[in-house]
Amino acid sequence: MILGVPLQHCVPFNSDIPPLEHKDIAKALPLEVFVVKENLSSKGGLSSFHLDFVIDKAEECVAQGNWEAVCALLALSVYVQDNLELVKQVAGAWRNIQTKGATVYGKCNNISSSQYDSWLRERAQITLLPFSIGEPSDSVIVESVSMVEYNSLMQEKGKADKLNAKLSKGLRKTLCAKKEAEREVQRLNELQKQSNERIAEDAYYIRKVCSGEDILKKACKAAKEQLGRAECSLIERQQRKNEQHEALRLPEQEIVELKIQAGVKRTKEQDKYRKLEEAVKTRNLLIQGLTEHPTDPVTEALLKEVREDSFGLGV
Repeated sequence: MILGVPLQHCVPFNSDIPPLEHKDIAKALPLEVFVVKENLSSKGGLSSFHLDFVIDKAEECVAQGNWEAVCALLALSVYVQDNLELVKQVAGAWRNIQTKGATVYGKCNNISSSQYDSWLRERAQITLLPFSIGEPSDSVIVESVSMVEYNSLMQEKGKADKLNAKLSKGLRKTLCAKKEAEREVQRLNELQKQSNERIAEDAYYIRKVCSGEDILKKACKAAKEQLGRAECSLIERQQRKNEQHEALRLPEQEIVELKIQAGVKRTKEQDKYRKLEEAVKTRNLLIQGLTEHPTDPVTEALLKEVREDSFGLGV
């Protein structure tokens, strides 16, 4: 029990149990791992501490007030003996103990030994236990027990065993239900933790959205103000444009009228130029006719036409 080895329905000196590691021994006793390695010795195939070492450590724990460690060292000192033959006899006695169907170690009708009680009192005085040794837990059997009483006790023991088995079964079910409830509580705690994390994330997101909304409202307000100023500027520009258009409308009308007058004048000039070209052409024909055929009727007709036209050459 001290070193974490299960004792129910098994023998402490069972060879199937693997040897304990140094760290397990150091955990059971108030020792460091290196102290265990230095002081643990092997004799006759059995590993153990020297009795003086265990007693010294127990006295140190008594001075420190560590009574749990004192009890552990006391229990360990019981099996620390220099006589290897005696240790082997103790191990053999443990192997002969009836363990099947029993909840407490010991032979049937076990009685307390006065020699063992004396030895235990002496050991308690050596290790300086802080409590006194009381009476033996098992009373000394003075008279023999009759078979009727023995059978009655066996029947009661059988009933007690059945009740114990029933209670053990109920205890196992209760422990299973407890473990299942613990797993369910753990699962619910995990779900609660995840829910809290999601709530925290949502709260952070909401704060972030609210902050962004405030920034957006400020930006929207600034944009509206800027848009209002732009509209006012646009209205002013439109008014100036209308004024400029109104100021340019009269000159444009004058330009149109001048263009019309220029077109009319150009048309007149073109007509005049065309008549001038015709007159020059007629003159050239007249000069050619007067040069080549001065008496020709055609030449005479051309000469008459030239004299009557406003562009006459005065020939």
